Amino acid sequence: MFNSGYTGKLISSVFITGLLTYVMFNTTSPKIVFVPFLVCAVSMALKTVGQIFEKEGMIFFFDKLFKGGFFLYGFGFLTFFDYLALKDKQYGLVIYSLLFWAVLLFVFKRVFFNNNQEAEKPPKVNIAKIAAAGLVIVSFLAGAVLLVLGIGRKEAGIIFAGAFFALVSSVFILFHLSVSGFFEKIKTDLLGLYIGIVSALVGMGIPIVKFTEVLSVKGTIKSFGLWIFVPIILFSAGVFQIIKTLRNRKNKD
Repeated sequence: MFNSGYTGKLISSVFITGLLTYVMFNTTSPKIVFVPFLVCAVSMALKTVGQIFEKEGMIFFFDKLFKGGFFLYGFGFLTFFDYLALKDKQYGLVIYSLLFWAVLLFVFKRVFFNNNQEAEKPPKVNIAKIAAAGLVIVSFLAGAVLLVLGIGRKEAGIIFAGAFFALVSSVFILFHLSVSGFFEKIKTDLLGLYIGIVSALVGMGIPIVKFTEVLSVKGTIKSFGLWIFVPIILFSAGVFQIIKTLRNRKNKD
């Protein structure tokens, strides 16, 4: 049976997959950084396909793969962190990271190797949420560090990568605050407004980074080829979201 209720979700997932693929192959930043996010985006798209056609096996598999993308990022980040710490002989940082390894491994076990009896017992402390919050904070801090390094070295690619991770991580932070009712008294949809701003900034940032490499407007457009529509659509969608959010606020007033 076909379920059309997930069509919008599928379109957004495919769009994000295309955007991440483009950024990964057209950035000076290490491409491996984008792999976990690409795994999550593709998994979300294919899971949505399963939901549209009500295929339980497909939904289950890609749901696990989606979660695996987050763990891939977490384990990859910790491995790289420990590598740099060992390289600089900062053994204290390695010992400090063991706490995060323990939490991540515990959550990994709960997600992929949990039996039915354990599933029925409600956890006293939601470790999964704590770990997810930790990963978002780490992503934000990593983005902030890359941003500072990029500004210091005057490298547009690193600046863009840092801003991308910091801004996208902030979306999750704002989402949690919105769900928790932190912005109840504010008439403006801050999350929607912020997503629009991030989308517009990323849409502008992609061609700006490319322009700093070729130093020519014509050369920048030519280097994109058919992909030129990606930053244009992203920027347009961001501006539309900003206008829509502000217009809805006026209607509420």
